[in-house]
Amino acid sequence: MSPIPRLRSVPTNIAGCYQGDMYYPSVRLGNSLENLIFLVEKVELALSQQNIFSNASFMATLLLTRFQVNGISDIEGRDDKTINRNEAIMQDIVFKLLPNITFTFPEGSLTEKEKCSLHYMLSTSVNSTNYNVDMGYSYRDQYNPYNSLLFPRLNGAIFSGSYGTLSGGPLLSGISASATYKNPSVRDLLYPEEAAKVDVGLDQLIDPLMAVTLSGEIAQSVILYSYPQYKHSVIGPDGNWNGTVCPATYTLTANDSSAATNPELLGAIDGMIIGNYLRNNYQSSSGANPLLLSQVLRTYYGRGFQGNNLMSGCDRRSQISQLLTPMSATAAAFGVLYQAKGGFNSLQQFPDYQSINSAVQLAVQNFTSAYSDYFPCNATLSAQDCQTENDIIVVMDTSASNVGYMDGYQEQKNFIGRLISRINVFPNNSHVGIMTFGGAVREPVPFSRDNSGAYIKCTLQWYNLLGGSNTDIPGTIRTLQDRFRNIKNLQRTGYQAEAPGRAVIFIYQQSNVANIDDVRNAFRDFRYEHPDVTTLAVGSNKDALSNFVKDPNNDVFMQTGEQLSYAIDKVLQRLCKVPSLVEYKECTSGSNEQNYVADQFIYPDASKWIAFNQWSYNKSTDLKIYFQTYYGYVRMCFSRYIHDVDPTTMSNCLETSQSNAVQTYSAGELCKSYGSDCPWLYVNIRGKSKGEQSIDRCAEMACDSPNQIKLSITHTGGRCGACSFFSQQILYSTSINFPWLCKIHLKFVRCMII
Repeated sequence: MSPIPRLRSVPTNIAGCYQGDMYYPSVRLGNSLENLIFLVEKVELALSQQNIFSNASFMATLLLTRFQVNGISDIEGRDDKTINRNEAIMQDIVFKLLPNITFTFPEGSLTEKEKCSLHYMLSTSVNSTNYNVDMGYSYRDQYNPYNSLLFPRLNGAIFSGSYGTLSGGPLLSGISASATYKNPSVRDLLYPEEAAKVDVGLDQLIDPLMAVTLSGEIAQSVILYSYPQYKHSVIGPDGNWNGTVCPATYTLTANDSSAATNPELLGAIDGMIIGNYLRNNYQSSSGANPLLLSQVLRTYYGRGFQGNNLMSGCDRRSQISQLLTPMSATAAAFGVLYQAKGGFNSLQQFPDYQSINSAVQLAVQNFTSAYSDYFPCNATLSAQDCQTENDIIVVMDTSASNVGYMDGYQEQKNFIGRLISRINVFPNNSHVGIMTFGGAVREPVPFSRDNSGAYIKCTLQWYNLLGGSNTDIPGTIRTLQDRFRNIKNLQRTGYQAEAPGRAVIFIYQQSNVANIDDVRNAFRDFRYEHPDVTTLAVGSNKDALSNFVKDPNNDVFMQTGEQLSYAIDKVLQRLCKVPSLVEYKECTSGSNEQNYVADQFIYPDASKWIAFNQWSYNKSTDLKIYFQTYYGYVRMCFSRYIHDVDPTTMSNCLETSQSNAVQTYSAGELCKSYGSDCPWLYVNIRGKSKGEQSIDRCAEMACDSPNQIKLSITHTGGRCGACSFFSQQILYSTSINFPWLCKIHLKFVRCMII
């Protein structure tokens, strides 16, 4: 084997990402942390279905070995790509320091688009050819250093919202290296002919965690750029995204680039901090780590790891201060290793270990000074109080009669994008579909439990959804009726009884509603079949919006002037009171009754609503509901109504605790005094703070974070009356064959059957 890697071409399993449509950012998923977590979860799920538990270190290593190829360069006027020699050397060293796995990536877990998206998020390169985001390669030309519009693009950058822009490669490298415990020497990593070039420093130890993150980034910059005759800075530059709704291209702010751009350094910082935390708190010498990669990323870029309020992306400053000493020591040793492996600038190499060490220490000082006041973060965006999961369909008005047409259309897109950014849209959480009326009813984003919020926002960004002048609102409502029938069929099978809440958000900016009688009839049919679906309406005219909802006082939200976005906070507050559902298929008592379990997951100090619909319990005489908690404790408060209810003042409550992790709610006869208008039973669940107490961390696939508390709900004594049960089944089954039956009020149908 040659001690110096040769100039390599792009691997065949990556080459397709640089050919045809896959090279265009508008075809791939946006480069966002949200999408990275989404794709990681898909792979984790695929492995779990093979009974393979993929901990954070294993998954990070698997993704890097499959998708990371740093230093891919465009050659002017040519379609073929090569790999920068210095970056090839760097990646070879990093891969030798990461854990060795022989597992083959499950190729069927992702689409080709998703695979290429991961490649571009994990592979760092500075692209110095011109590129038109909308049209793809319209022309190639070298960037002009005097034209800021033609500065290089940085591939491998990931937009993480309030946490800044970071590179995915060094981030995952740190997480991967958290499972390494042996610190090799410089000599251990060199061939004899390479070691012969080194005068002093061969016995210096290299901490793999530091080397694959910040130490390596700084050392490489020193070797390539800091020699006195070469006056480039070893830190920076920063850059700008084309947009934050669907981040696709990141353009550097200077043509005078360094080996370590700001996103690379930020990704390396986070990789080092997370890797060190996992190594000290979760790993064992055998590499055992109960946490999934998706859980680690969600927690660090979110509420932080419970029991250590400083351990999050919002406190990089204090975390990194504890690691500067080992980081500096490894950086000097890595500089020796990198230069001996053949990494060098075109002017002159460092003559000895002492000169490398001096330059590295100066670079560390410059880094510390430059980043003393950086580290952007706004924790409030990641610590929302509401934890309710919902299945939501948003209906857009894309008709030509919409107010302002193009302006109104764009305002709707902005509203939906911002709303989705505030909702946890992932396969295990909330789910969103987009429907439009304006001409024919269309579904640019069909409802699916496999979509991420980032994917939906990119779809809205890239595609033209404008429709014609005619609006078919009744047809839209009938389509919604079909979709929610399908959604109910998606509910979990077996004995899993939980289901997300269900809601429709109508955006309607016109002052009146055409064919009002048809609209009202369609809505009546919709509510008869789907009384558990909450309909909300947002727009400019309350009278018009009232036709879309059952409760105008609580479910109509007015825009301010032309701005829909002013209604977002109020819509979110209302969605928080659309409860997740507990649904049992067998509504009569029997031997299988206690086998049905509804699992809920909740963060400490956060709350969510769940509901038991009365159709499953309206004939119960001795209903008991059992609540058991794991990984923490909760407070549960019960109510028959949800509007105008402040959970903090509710008195009918139970709490689980260390001495009593199971609580029983004796509901008795839920509907005895209500008759046919029996309301649902609502439960507000609030996670209790874990504080510093020692409580097992949640490592189940369904947990977003190790901080979460699991609440399992079972029951006995649940009975439903034949009238209620069969009336719903008849109504569902006859909505197609006997549409006239849908015109009969649901209560009347029940009375007829009795």
